[in-house]
Amino acid sequence: MISYHLLKGIFLLSIVCSCSCDNFPTTIQKCKNEDKKCLATVMNEIIKRAASTGVPEFGIKPLNPYPLPKVNIERGQGAVVLKILLKDTSLIGIGCYEIDNVNGFDRNPRDSVFELSGRCDTITITGPYKMSGRFLLLPVSGQGMSNITFNKVSFTMKWQTEVQTRNGADHLKINSVDYNSTIKGLRMNMDNLFNNKVLSDNMNAIFNENYELIFKEVQQPVEESFERILRDIIQPVFDRFPYNELFAE
Repeated sequence: MISYHLLKGIFLLSIVCSCSCDNFPTTIQKCKNEDKKCLATVMNEIIKRAASTGVPEFGIKPLNPYPLPKVNIERGQGAVVLKILLKDTSLIGIGCYEIDNVNGFDRNPRDSVFELSGRCDTITITGPYKMSGRFLLLPVSGQGMSNITFNKVSFTMKWQTEVQTRNGADHLKINSVDYNSTIKGLRMNMDNLFNNKVLSDNMNAIFNENYELIFKEVQQPVEESFERILRDIIQPVFDRFPYNELFAE
């Protein structure tokens, strides 16, 4: 799932990919608006650097792991009703994200769309959890350490924007972020369910055999958390730099 680490890298990318300002490092390639292949390539380079060593030129420390202070999941009906609180957890594996397609980012931001799509082989959320509810009519409760690993993730990300003119320059304002993902596998391990290792192992096996149901429950809250983080990361870039300075001539 998407990764916020990823996103931080991505929008560093916007800066990176763009500005013709002397303040920007010459070690990073700049792209033209219409060169979508270049934009994707530079984004991927920034993601890899940000995940491993960080991007000192922009004051970015290594983003792997990426802290997720709180994800609150309280969803379901019928046979599946789960309340899960993930607090002070970490997102691990940001460097696996690959941007495959870039749409929009045109010269005129008023007429442009802003969309990215890509994939990630494996991304993991790990840390403390509390859980209660029922799954396939079986009661579930426990608290301890969790590990939720998403496999073969595909994602799309879109921003709804408006243009604000300040001091004669156009700046982009993000009104909302729409992040959607699909997966082809999920492994879930919640320690200490029922305060009994045997019961805990059996329950985790049931979760993993029915991962589509688990993903259906956790998908929206996790993606909403990512959307909030992404906007917090991306908007300061657009506030600082006029849109036309974000791309090579």
